[in-house]
Amino acid sequence: MDSCVDFAYVDVVDSEDEENNAYEAAEQQSPCRVESGMYTIMGEFHEVNEDRGVVQSLDNETLHYFAVFDGHTGSELGSACSDFASKHLHYEVTRAVEENGDMQRGLRDAFVEVNRKWVEYAEHHENEVLRDVGSTALVCLLKGRHLCVANAGDCRALCYDKHAVYELSVDHQAGADAERARIEAAGGVVLDGRVYGNLEPSRGFGDIEQQQIHVDRLR
Repeated sequence: MDSCVDFAYVDVVDSEDEENNAYEAAEQQSPCRVESGMYTIMGEFHEVNEDRGVVQSLDNETLHYFAVFDGHTGSELGSACSDFASKHLHYEVTRAVEENGDMQRGLRDAFVEVNRKWVEYAEHHENEVLRDVGSTALVCLLKGRHLCVANAGDCRALCYDKHAVYELSVDHQAGADAERARIEAAGGVVLDGRVYGNLEPSRGFGDIEQQQIHVDRLR
């Protein structure tokens, strides 16, 4: 389990509308109207709803941030990591994108930094249960007509353009051939389609105990 992210980068341009192209350059830095909604259902066998969602307009409303976090363990503290990530990631994204001037690199740096901060927080917390808590995450950044999607875990992003639906993310599940190969190449183990027989999502924030098992195996 790690916080490596995959990306999709899309130019959001309607080729049927020639006027859109004429104004494309101007709209790179200007605000655009964005409407959004959110709905979540608690899993049947869960004690709490661990899902979190955040919608923010950043950088003087020129950068729009949409994020979904799916915590796991299903216990009372199962939402601790998704709560933490949902409260911190957009701040790190704003800082990293401003420093790098690049949405993709900024998202990658922000994911890594939030995972580092969570690990530090959980390792020093009096409740050791937090070492077993984790969360997947998916973020969409929209600036002008450019959309950048970052994913770590098995949340999913889709794009509809009036003609078809496109998948903008790939599920990171331990049983998938590519993920199994990546995990095993790093010295990890996949059992019954799960990381060390425990976790089905193979990327995300937290899950310190799973990371420690991997470190111990490499010693």
